[in-house]
Amino acid sequence: MALTPEPCTTPSWRVKNGPPVLQFSASSSPRPSWRNRGTSTSPSSSPTSSITSSPPRSTNSAAWVSTSSWRTSSPPKASPPKARGTPDFLNLPEGQILFLPEYGVPRSSIFWNYTNGGNNPVGHPVAVLGKFKDTKGIECVQFRNLTSFGGMSLEERKLEHQRHFYIPCESQEGSSPRRGVQTATLQAGSGVLAKRSYVNLSPNSIYQIEYTYLEAFNGQPLLRFDTASTSYIKSYVCY
Repeated sequence: MALTPEPCTTPSWRVKNGPPVLQFSASSSPRPSWRNRGTSTSPSSSPTSSITSSPPRSTNSAAWVSTSSWRTSSPPKASPPKARGTPDFLNLPEGQILFLPEYGVPRSSIFWNYTNGGNNPVGHPVAVLGKFKDTKGIECVQFRNLTSFGGMSLEERKLEHQRHFYIPCESQEGSSPRRGVQTATLQAGSGVLAKRSYVNLSPNSIYQIEYTYLEAFNGQPLLRFDTASTSYIKSYVCY
């Protein structure tokens, strides 16, 4: 006797949740609602187009600053990336005027070995006297700092016996030269100093620092003293 097939009854859980995953159909029947959930309405979208293997990387530069190793107290293992706008170390000339930010130099920097007995030059422009690489191959520079005395004149800010420690710089506000004192002039076409400024030539005003912690001054990556002024600043000995 031939067996009579029993009618296939779809369980209630399949009706509620849609057909099983392996039940595909090539027919033109409407797309089940469970396939439409979580997908884009765009015809070109793929059901997996919104899935990423890892979170997107932040484009906020502040995030990099907060995690960058050069902001921490650990000593750098190699020269960190230079701040944007500074010349390449190989092309860095003596007399180059850069800027030393008020924040961002870690305690591990060689800079802090050269501030004893002198003024702290952070937050000021600096004039590069020379460059070298330390025993680890890290790019470093030697420099003197510049100051505008907060808009005050040298005569207002320093006592008479201290004034010979400073030479005036060429600037848009004038150099305020003194008799018998050379003015530090800029390389023609390299840029300008907006404020009346002075180079500190006191014996304890020579510093060293890793090049990466310096920045271009006031958006002027070519700003520098001319050859004669640079030579004078480097060779001047004042007691």
